[in-house]
Amino acid sequence: MRVVHEVPGRLRLRARSPFDSRLRPEFVDRLPERASGITSARANWAARSLIVRHDGRPATRAAVLALLAATPA
Repeated sequence: MRVVHEVPGRLRLRARSPFDSRLRPEFVDRLPERASGITSARANWAARSLIVRHDGRPATRAAVLALLAATPA
C-alpha cells in the first residue's frame, strides 16, 4: 500500500489490487486494536483505499505504516 493523501491524524492509502487482504473487513475492524493511537479505520473497496485516523503523533503514523508493510497483501 502507498500513501496517497495525508493530513495530520489521517492517512489514505491505496492498494495495488482490490483483493489486497488489508482491505478485508476482518483486518480493517481489528486495525485499531493492533496499534496504540489508531482511532478508526475503514476501507473503500471501490477506490482500493484504506483510511486510517490516528492521534497525529509521528510514532503512531510510523506504527501504522510498519503494520501495513508487515501484513501480506
